[in-house]
Amino acid sequence: MSYAIVGFGAVGQALARMFARKGIEVAVASTHQPEALAPQANAIGPTTVPKTLKDALEADIVMLAVPYRQLAGMVPFAVLANLIAITPCALVIAVAVRRSWSR
Repeated sequence: MSYAIVGFGAVGQALARMFARKGIEVAVASTHQPEALAPQANAIGPTTVPKTLKDALEADIVMLAVPYRQLAGMVPFAVLANLIAITPCALVIAVAVRRSWSR
């Protein structure tokens, strides 16, 4: 099973730390190039791997940690139906199974 976090601000980094504590590899991506994410990813640990947004979306499980207002432009409507919104006001932490992207 592969995991990715899209959005590497405070919430995305907190999620990455949770994976790192368990020794689970997780890809991290944002609108910035992976090289820009490397210092923060390296500070979290070796299991936090910066990738391009395109590569991160190939993971089996993709967690979104982006401002809610940006979701509409990022995610196809069919996938939004499968997202689990934990904090619907400002930030959304969501899980989408990659198979859903093709629907």
